[in-house]
Amino acid sequence: MFENLTFIGTLITALGPLFLVFYFLFDSIIQANLKGIIYILGVIGTCIFTILIGKTISLKNYNEPNQSMCFPITIKNMINISNLPLSQSIYGFTMFFITVPLYTYKYFNYNIFTIVTLSLFILIDFFLLIQYKCFDFKQIILSLLVGSFFGMIYSIILLNSLKKEYIYIAGAVQDEMCELPKKSKFKCELKKR
Repeated sequence: MFENLTFIGTLITALGPLFLVFYFLFDSIIQANLKGIIYILGVIGTCIFTILIGKTISLKNYNEPNQSMCFPITIKNMINISNLPLSQSIYGFTMFFITVPLYTYKYFNYNIFTIVTLSLFILIDFFLLIQYKCFDFKQIILSLLVGSFFGMIYSIILLNSLKKEYIYIAGAVQDEMCELPKKSKFKCELKKR
């Protein structure tokens, strides 16, 4: 039984961030909007920022990681491109990318399930990264903080740009988000004096 839970946990750790990216991308395609593209641009920026922070700050994992669990997918035998876990950074980014607009537009109470689900993904990923010694505790926390900070700043920038059609707000009706200009006709009469 524990082997099945471990397998599910490994799938969440390895593929969870990819599922998030694909969810936002497919939602954007189905809804015919740019929200998913804006999200992906933020995720790419977060990953680049996380990799740079990881290279700048010398935090090392002195434990021997479980290679099959920590790095199930490799590209040209390159095991890891970052000293920080990108999964935690993506989860942190996603959490704040979603929650900042929810809090701003007062939809937070309608999306408790979304917040709880993302929190569970973060916790499961956190504990599996620790259990398999993929990264050190400090590396995981720093990665989560970097992603969360970048997600919060990115959301605030989007909110301040007043482009509501680029912001993902779960639970909001599309009519509340986008206002199409209505055609107006004016009738003018000349008054005789």
